[in-house]
Amino acid sequence: MDSKQARTEVIRVLSSRFGISNYVMKEIIANTLNTIVQVTMDFGRVQFGSHIFTKKIFDSRKARNPKTGEELIVPSKTKVVYKNKSCIVVGE
Repeated sequence: MDSKQARTEVIRVLSSRFGISNYVMKEIIANTLNTIVQVTMDFGRVQFGSHIFTKKIFDSRKARNPKTGEELIVPSKTKVVYKNKSCIVVGE
């Protein structure tokens, strides 16, 4: 199962659970994820229980064009990364 099939299945299951159309559920999920990314970029961290979204800055780096072998500089990027903290064992 590829990611598009998994996404479609999640949309189908949630839309039937809440009794709304697949299109509306797809829009709800897209808006929710976009809002999480926007708030994380603004504030640096968003946490829902054990689910944590943080902003991470990736430095610029050297890369190589595989066809020509030309060396390029890839600019730095800021991305949102996800971590689930429920796997942490406390008090051993």
